[in-house]
Amino acid sequence: MVQSVHINIVILILGEDPSFGYYATAPMYDIAFERAARMYPSLFPNTTRHVLHQKNVRDCASAAANMVDVAGKMMDLVDRQEGLTILMSPGCSAEAMVLGDFARGFLDLYS
Repeated sequence: MVQSVHINIVILILGEDPSFGYYATAPMYDIAFERAARMYPSLFPNTTRHVLHQKNVRDCASAAANMVDVAGKMMDLVDRQEGLTILMSPGCSAEAMVLGDFARGFLDLYS
């Protein structure tokens, strides 16, 4: 018998930017996960979704500056989870680069 793995999805959203911010992207994730749950009903009982929202981030430059604080919050959250963790961000490229660094460091830490 195959044992299922728990999947933790961590969504990082910085600020309220009209293109990348919380109010623009959070509903998109809600709809996407509702559709995925209908398509893959056996997967979602083993899935937990977390949203890390950092307020008062105005633009990509301030998002990059806030990543140090957010990375600490991500580490606290991810370190307490078991199973597979997926990090997602609809934000600017500076946020994605930090997420890549975070994931690489996390792999080095636990491998």
